[in-house]
Amino acid sequence: MIIIERQELSEKEKGEVWQILIESDREFVPPLSARSSTVQQDLQDTNEKELPSAYFAALQEQSFLLAKEGEETLGFLSYRQGYVLEKLGKEAYTYVSTVIVRKPYRGQGITAQLYQHLRKITEEKVLLRTWSGNTAHMAVLTKLGFREVLRIPNDRGEGIDTVYYCFGGERSPLQ
Repeated sequence: MIIIERQELSEKEKGEVWQILIESDREFVPPLSARSSTVQQDLQDTNEKELPSAYFAALQEQSFLLAKEGEETLGFLSYRQGYVLEKLGKEAYTYVSTVIVRKPYRGQGITAQLYQHLRKITEEKVLLRTWSGNTAHMAVLTKLGFREVLRIPNDRGEGIDTVYYCFGGERSPLQ
């Protein structure tokens, strides 16, 4: 497997990313099809659409890491640099908006490799968010040295917190 950096996706890659979004849409809380952007703050009052079209449009304004085996895209990580989350102050981060690995390839360390590659190419701290029920992802983040920096209780519905993780600023396994 190799990881390819892209500032802009080719038409073929756009099709692959679109297919991965469709396959994984409803695994997210809320579903990607219910979001208007990749940095949307209000995650409770969303109206789910049939397809994640608005989310996909927002993704195309970001940079990508593509995990590839031959011609096949196994998964991707999308990110934007210079992102400021006011709830954490004025510091700029490399913000990971989306990480998805296709189901047949999960559990093979691809997510970890995508994060490790990102750390090699950015000088900024890395920030991302997930939801409290996404325990598999949170376990990967903890193993890689990310730390929880903000939790917003019930942000995605009753009993579903939004959890922000950060990497950088102190010595950790990826530096």
